[in-house]
Amino acid sequence: MGRSALLVRALEFTDPARDVVAWLEPAQKRPFTALRAGCALPRSAARADVVRAIANRAEGRRVVMAADDGHLMDLESLLVMRDLSRSGDALLLVTCPPIAGACAEPNPTDSLWYEKGIQLVKLQPLSVGEVATALAGMLGGPVALPTAEALHAASGGNPRDLEALVGQLELASCMVRRDGVWRLGPAGPEAGQPRFANTGLAATLTRIVDAAWQAWRELAAERADQLSRLALWQGTGEGIAPIWAMLLLLRGRAAEALAFVDSLPGENVAMTPRLSLVRALTLAVGLGRVDEASDFLARAADHGGHQQLALAHRTWILALTGRVSQASAALRAVRRDDMETATFVHAARGVLMRIANHPAEAVFHFRRAVATAESGSAGCPWVRPFLRASVIDSLLLSGRKQDAVSVARRFHAEAMGSGWEVAAALDNLMRRPCLLPEAA
Repeated sequence: MGRSALLVRALEFTDPARDVVAWLEPAQKRPFTALRAGCALPRSAARADVVRAIANRAEGRRVVMAADDGHLMDLESLLVMRDLSRSGDALLLVTCPPIAGACAEPNPTDSLWYEKGIQLVKLQPLSVGEVATALAGMLGGPVALPTAEALHAASGGNPRDLEALVGQLELASCMVRRDGVWRLGPAGPEAGQPRFANTGLAATLTRIVDAAWQAWRELAAERADQLSRLALWQGTGEGIAPIWAMLLLLRGRAAEALAFVDSLPGENVAMTPRLSLVRALTLAVGLGRVDEASDFLARAADHGGHQQLALAHRTWILALTGRVSQASAALRAVRRDDMETATFVHAARGVLMRIANHPAEAVFHFRRAVATAESGSAGCPWVRPFLRASVIDSLLLSGRKQDAVSVARRFHAEAMGSGWEVAAALDNLMRRPCLLPEAA
């Protein structure tokens, strides 16, 4: 992490009057190839001759040998360097990445690990705070914490990757200032279309999508928002589509959410359960087009592999929107053959029991839904807090105030990541325009 930059910086402190600098990089694995690239060596292949030749050519000055990526060098070059260090003729600066687990071949830098006076410097990734400081310097002002967290996750804290990402994005043009801090702004109508053609950041783009899903699973809505915008600016909208569409819906922007989902290949939407659910929820709850949502999920159930899950989604949405007879009929056709399907089946039963004025029965089903959601809703993490809120409501309706207070306290005790604001926003969608705060 910044190893080459550290070597360059260290060599700025050498003194040409007393030091001879040799910069060594790995070459082939043949003996002395790394040394031959950086020093003039005799033809002799004997290590003692090579050591003597380098010491003599230094003419009494200290040889500073900077070896970048020492783990890729040939062993004989490193052994010569070790001998020069032992005799006091050389100062060694050797970099290598952390090595974890078994290696395919021996690591030549192992020959240096137990030398007298060795100093090991571990270079850690930039922290979120350090990324925020760097971004503030680039933008001329502080950035919002979720924005710093997003760019930290996207770059892995690697300074070079952060700089490349900032340059690739033309970051200043992507930012808006609100309340005195910079955030990633709207991705624009062309979101999902590549704005920048550099394909050298493929690994970074994968990291952005993975980090967005990690933030979403943690119910860190603002961080997920900023990472989703990063993905959209880079033209990888499909990878974060369920996240972005749901965030738009929770902010009361149902028409935008539907337009975004419908800009994606239709077959992909129907065959991706988490995305088809968000589209149906947008139609039914966000736009009031319940029949259209029901028909869409019925068609999605025709695609192999997710039939029962699509039917469970349809049943739950019908129940949520008060279509009791349709939901009851749909419920009879669903088989609970996996945990996620069972989550929505229990959730639908809970809603139907609550509508039928049987709140105690609703509590039972909602609690079962919460239990299955804990292990079967990774793709739709917003379901868990919504179900917990449903348990609290049903406990209150059944007159169990103390139990409701206890559950609510545990809910809020989780603080960040509890998803309370997501549950409140989804509940408000049923009654009035949604209120999840806009991140930017």
